[in-house]
Amino acid sequence: VSGLDAHRHNQNHQIHATAALYDGLTDIDQRGNLVPSLADSWEPNKELSAWTFRLRKGVLFHNGRELDAEAVKLNLLRIQDPTIGAHDFIRGGLENVDSVEVLDKYTVRIKARVPDAALPISIMRYPIVLMAPDAFDTSAERPIGTGPFKFVAWTRNSDTRLVRFENYWETDAE
Repeated sequence: VSGLDAHRHNQNHQIHATAALYDGLTDIDQRGNLVPSLADSWEPNKELSAWTFRLRKGVLFHNGRELDAEAVKLNLLRIQDPTIGAHDFIRGGLENVDSVEVLDKYTVRIKARVPDAALPISIMRYPIVLMAPDAFDTSAERPIGTGPFKFVAWTRNSDTRLVRFENYWETDAE
């Protein structure tokens, strides 16, 4: 693949490598239902113009940094940046996001430009994945996420090696 920064690249073969490295706020289960991921709950305001997401506590990035609301905000803003966010496909999931507000360490409010009942689906695991903000600059070659596998090595046009992330938030039973 040409790089492992999931915010910049939109190549089908690249997705396979990064799918195991990253998580999003929400996900879908095998039946197609929206389920919690890095956010363990969310709720809209009455107008559906803002959604409040409560993050799981104790989720770690592969570098040991704890996931917090500020990291979520920085990731969403980075994806929205047309000089970074890959094509309309990835940025499109955030097209209706007007602003991201940190309410406390584990709570973030996402405000929509227009009322949006589908916002939790728009920001699900793929394509809106979260990376360690302190590793944005090196993520194309040394990605750091919260996923079940962490980066070991990458050789361009050859292979990508990952290992199990022992501090992954989701248990084998789950």
